[in-house]
Amino acid sequence: MNDLDAVIDGSGRFALDLHQQLRTQAGNLFYSPASIFAALMMTSAGAAGNTAAEMAGTLGVDLPGEQLHRGMHTLHCLWNTPDGEPDLRLNVANRL
Repeated sequence: MNDLDAVIDGSGRFALDLHQQLRTQAGNLFYSPASIFAALMMTSAGAAGNTAAEMAGTLGVDLPGEQLHRGMHTLHCLWNTPDGEPDLRLNVANRL
């Protein structure tokens, strides 16, 4: 599995797990699992030891630093210009 596939698989599992946790709340629910995932991935880059291991388990992605960075970068590039389509652009602005 390449870096991008690992990040995409983890993102999907994370989104489904998050929804399972949040769906029991009363009322309407609106959130962006992709934004939450990206923010937690940025946070996990500074984690070490048990914290890093727990975050990797929660996020469903256990890649070494450079591979994780490369996978997330590729995913963000795909979000910004899906399928290389120049007429369609999404600007993602997650920052820490």
